[in-house]
Amino acid sequence: MKYINHFLIVFSGLLIAFLIIYKDSRENFKIKDTEIPSPKKAFFIEEYDIIIGNKDANFFLIEYIDLQCPSCKEFHPHLHSLIASRYVTSGEVAVVIRHGPHIDSLSTEKALTAECVRKHYGNNKSLSFIDQIILVVEEAQYPTKRIEKIFNDLGINLEKIKQCKSITGDVRIEFEQKTEDIIRSLQIRKTPYIQILDNNGTELYSASGVHTFEELASLFFQLIK
Repeated sequence: MKYINHFLIVFSGLLIAFLIIYKDSRENFKIKDTEIPSPKKAFFIEEYDIIIGNKDANFFLIEYIDLQCPSCKEFHPHLHSLIASRYVTSGEVAVVIRHGPHIDSLSTEKALTAECVRKHYGNNKSLSFIDQIILVVEEAQYPTKRIEKIFNDLGINLEKIKQCKSITGDVRIEFEQKTEDIIRSLQIRKTPYIQILDNNGTELYSASGVHTFEELASLFFQLIK
């Protein structure tokens, strides 16, 4: 009888220990209901912006461009090298293109055309138009046969763009006002002008002039660690 009591005591102790361990293991493997925060939106992105890459990126390079600016023409291939790089393709960096300041009325017409292309055909088509129109900065008139060929090659309806650019239209008025606001707030006097911002809109870098791809890559290498 004494041996049975000892056995029952030992068995009870083992059973209690097992239940405690089992309970702890259940707790450890329980899937907790955690709220996953949604990606932060870049609040400084405007409707008229041409955006290439991840709109929820951690860093944004904004180029302020003038389509009559020879330096912008020189910078543009370096910008495309950045777009093709791991910084943009990984989603870490997005590129934003904005217009202004403008050298002359022809520059304004080209910029407004790019905006109308964006409104009717989207970001990619607008970027393709900029890629082509930046190559003919020496054109003193608008449009010319070379520029009309760009419209034809890209499948852009010229009459639709003319209506969009109406001298009294809302698109022109809003676009010119927005461009003036940008120039006034940032005091941009020379293009290309670039800003690097984080997702909260904090400016991390800004400068005028042509930046090579190597210089841009060096800037982002220092930011992304």
